[in-house]
Order: sequence, then C-alpha cells, then structure tokens
Amino acid sequence: MRVDRKAGGLLRDASALLVYQSVLSAPLARNFLAVLAALRDGSPNALQQYGALFSALLSANTTWTDFLLDAILSADTQLSSAAAHGRPLSAALRSACAADLEVLQRLCVAETTLAGWVADAVPGARDELPAPWFAAASALGRDSVQTETENDDVSSGDFVEPLTPSARSRWRERLGSSPSWGACIDDLHSFHKQHGSGAFTRGRFLAWSGGSLQAGDSIHDVPETVSNPASDKDMLRALSIHAQHMPGTNKSKRKSRPPRCMLIFGKQSFLTARWAITKAMAKHQHMFCVRVPRAEFKTLGQLCAHLRTHHPRVNCFILLENLNLAPFSEAYIELHAVLSDESSLPQSSFLVASTALRNCLRPEPDVAPVKNTGLPEAGLLSSLFSIQIDNGVKFPVPGGLPLRRG
Repeated sequence: MRVDRKAGGLLRDASALLVYQSVLSAPLARNFLAVLAALRDGSPNALQQYGALFSALLSANTTWTDFLLDAILSADTQLSSAAAHGRPLSAALRSACAADLEVLQRLCVAETTLAGWVADAVPGARDELPAPWFAAASALGRDSVQTETENDDVSSGDFVEPLTPSARSRWRERLGSSPSWGACIDDLHSFHKQHGSGAFTRGRFLAWSGGSLQAGDSIHDVPETVSNPASDKDMLRALSIHAQHMPGTNKSKRKSRPPRCMLIFGKQSFLTARWAITKAMAKHQHMFCVRVPRAEFKTLGQLCAHLRTHHPRVNCFILLENLNLAPFSEAYIELHAVLSDESSLPQSSFLVASTALRNCLRPEPDVAPVKNTGLPEAGLLSSLFSIQIDNGVKFPVPGGLPLRRG
C-alpha cells in the first residue's frame, strides 16, 4: 500500500477515537499527526514536520511509545471515573476503550517505520539524506534518561497511591508488552483504582488553575523549622491525625472524624504552612497537595466539586496562601460558603490557609454586607476554621482571632 494511503488510514482512525481523544490532543501528539497529514497530502514539508516531532521527543526526553503509554495511564476518561467511583464497566465502555486502544497501538507501531515513510515520500530523500539521519531516527528516544527521584515506600489501602517512577515504568511495560492493548481494559481499570488519573498520576504536588488541575512543582522556600517548637508539634499532630483518618485508612471507619480546616495566622505564616504540609507529606506518603493561587480563591467551590466528582478517593491538602480578601468580595463569599457547609469540602481533603491580615478575616462592623449572600453581618471567617494557630500559638475557636500575637 502506498505511504499516503497508510498515513491517511491512520489519521482516519485517530479522528474516530471514542474515549481517549485527550491522548492525541497534546502538542507532542499533534506533531506526530502533522507528519501523517504531510505524508497523506504528499507535502514536501514532511521532512520539516518529522524534524519537529524528533525535536519534541528529544526535548521531552521520551519515546513515542512511552508518551502514548503515559498519556493512556494519565487520561481522565469514563474508564478512570468508573474506577474512582467503584462502578462496573458497561459493555459499551469496554468496546469503546478496546477500539481506541487498538488504534493507539497502531499509531505506536507506525512510529518505527515513520522515518522510512518520510524518506520514501519526499523525492530524492531516500538517496540523498545522510546515513546519520537514518541512524538518529531509528535510535530516537531509546536511551531516554530517568531523572526523577522516588520513594517507593507508599502506604497501601483503598485510597489512591502516588505513582512512583518505578511503578510508572512497570505499568508502561505491562501495557506496552501486550500484543493487544485493547485486551488491557481490566488492567487499566486496576491502574486507575490504584493511582487515580489526570494530574494526580504526574506527581504529588498539583495546582488549581483555569478550572482544571495541573501538575505543579514541589513546595519551594520551606524553612527547616519555625519559631515555636511546641506549636510545631501541634500543627503536625493535627495534619497527621487527619491523614490517618482519610478514606481508605484503618481509622477512617471510626464514626467521628477530626476537623478538616486549619488557619495559620501571623507574620510569614505562609512559610509555616509550607513547613507543616511538607513535613506531613513526608510522613504520610499517600497524601497529595493542591495549591490554589490567589486568583483562583473565588473558584474554591468549583475545585471542591471537581475533587468530589472526579477524584473521590484522592487524599489531599488544599493550600491557600496569603489570604488577603476584601470584605464580602467574591473570593470572601466563596470561602465562607465552602467553610460553612461541611459537605462542600471533599471528605478526603484538608484545607490549610495562611494570612497575616486580620481584616481579611473579620471585616470592620460598619462594613455593610452584600445583599442575599447569607453571610452574618460580622462575616467572621476565622470562626469557621476548626483549628487556628497564631504565629505558632494554638488558640480556641470561640474567641475568634486572639488579641495577643505569639
């Protein structure tokens, strides 16, 4: 069969995906599809398109096969949703996933002959391209370097476990070595049940931005210690108790659950919050951290709904740094709504907020509340945090923010 027809057939199959469309929406996948499109159309740009794909794979330090396998494992699909909620797989979903995986496997195999197709399709390329070009194309990505660090000592249970680099490699090998990817539906279901989906398969630190979860960097600028050793233990104890009561842990079956939100107030409180979460995550390897930037405070309810709906078995800390909310602003009302309704905060999440400004938590009495907000006139946000720490000094909730700083 002619190269243009082979490329056209693959593009047709790729456009007909039913479940795994997101796999081919990434920039690297678009580079691959661009090469196929150039081959199908007989475009002289096929060499340039292949060069762009080659460069993209080198920059990502991966192979086309590993990219596809990682994208399949990380995809948020109806299959991963069924695994997250413990639902059985319907016959229609099984058939659709099997069909998509067979297509993706054909695209995977096509990469091994793609350079040859390009050389045959471009007039004179087969005879005039230098031998090192073919050598580079045939060796592309085979020696990709694993630079990630890992800790395989992950707690077991019914909650989602962070995916370590070695575990990712094992799952890739398990799927990639199968003669038929379409026969791996149950394996993928097991993977999503164990490791979740989406950004949670790419690391333990995530960011909420633009209405979606994205893989984020580890928390930087974490101090080795904070000012009050006694209160340091109180913070870690509070976070640890919560981590031990997360869904999937032995203590989660108890009738009573510990508080699920903490306010750290005072100078450089954001550093204190970072320190406490970093220490707690080092001790409890099943925990994730979702950071919410200031611009996204007003979408906190949307984040909570997203976690409840798509990731109900993921245990995470939600970190809000440097609260600086104008009285009865959109973000202020949103935070008040989440803290006021116990069912709003996902059962598997613990919210940690930090602030150095008292006014953003307790507006002046003469500030008129926004109509129809349901907020009390005082709008005392601080009283809604079940655990409060002031510069390393814990204090009871009923009295609100203390007058004395620690």
